[in-house]
Amino acid sequence: MAISLRDIAANAEIREKVFSICDIDIVVGAREAAWITIDGAADFSVIARDGTGGLFIVTRSSPRVIYASSEGEAGVIADDLVSLTTLIVTCPYWQDLLKYSGEGESADEMRRAAPFLESSWIGDEEEFADAREFLASELGISAPPDLIGVLYRAVSTPIDLRFHGQPATSLFGRCTIDDNPFFRMRSD
Repeated sequence: MAISLRDIAANAEIREKVFSICDIDIVVGAREAAWITIDGAADFSVIARDGTGGLFIVTRSSPRVIYASSEGEAGVIADDLVSLTTLIVTCPYWQDLLKYSGEGESADEMRRAAPFLESSWIGDEEEFADAREFLASELGISAPPDLIGVLYRAVSTPIDLRFHGQPATSLFGRCTIDDNPFFRMRSD
């Protein structure tokens, strides 16, 4: 089912469920990020924001979705709105996957971290599962066979995003699950 950003923003139940699983609020027509440039231009729209101050951005020239964190990190995270909704519903811990990517050396480190992150992400399991199931059904979402590979390739896409004229850093983090004692113990 094809759904537009306006459809999502107009549906309070969808917005509430998205927010409940990943603290993201959909917005339409926001132009608040004058301190950001993409490829030297400020010709973009903010389509969503998260609870940490991160922005989800699309440019007029491409449907790709760019995430710009409040910490100065940025990168492409999805090819389009459908890919973004698929990512946040099926993998709401996508930012943590990137944190545990070993500086983006390969998607294998992210795949290794996924089971630990999935099990530690879920709060109230029934409410969380119900929200994900509702969104998957309502938005017609099914995860691609290699969602982590899709995310890895998207974030690996070069982009020149700048905050106040300074280049953004990569969304890929330095950690691996071996750096986390809790995950390391569980993998033994």
